[in-house]
Amino acid sequence: MAKFSGRTRSTLVLAASSPLLGLAGWRFWTRHSFFEPFTSETDPLFQSAYLKKFNPRDNPSEDDCCVRLVPLTRLRADLGEDALNGGPKLIEAFAAGLWGGFGFAIQRAIMKRAFLNDTNKNDLWEKEELLESLYEPGNVAREQLANATTRSDHMA
Repeated sequence: MAKFSGRTRSTLVLAASSPLLGLAGWRFWTRHSFFEPFTSETDPLFQSAYLKKFNPRDNPSEDDCCVRLVPLTRLRADLGEDALNGGPKLIEAFAAGLWGGFGFAIQRAIMKRAFLNDTNKNDLWEKEELLESLYEPGNVAREQLANATTRSDHMA
């Protein structure tokens, strides 16, 4: 067996263990999440006339639907009450957490570097702005997401 220096051995151990640590971390992070089937047989979205027009042979798509169940006890009480009364606060908090959260940190940095200019400097670019926004119509979190970040009464 070949002899390696301490530094080389440490590098090899790190290289071999990194994928395992990454997989273990991913499994821990997603332990409460699951994927639902998202096909023409299981989702009515695929039965729409619009999609049938562009996919008449019912070819499979490359989509997924990841679900994470959150107990109601973990939600702020005011969000639940507002939602039961038809209010938008729960959806606004969801959008704020989605766009301002950890999952989009890298995309926020890339898009800010690539797209921030004088014409869109008043859009929502900073994490704090995204977390505090009410996502009113006309608020733009990203040019590419302009239609997806509107209030719940516009999402129907």
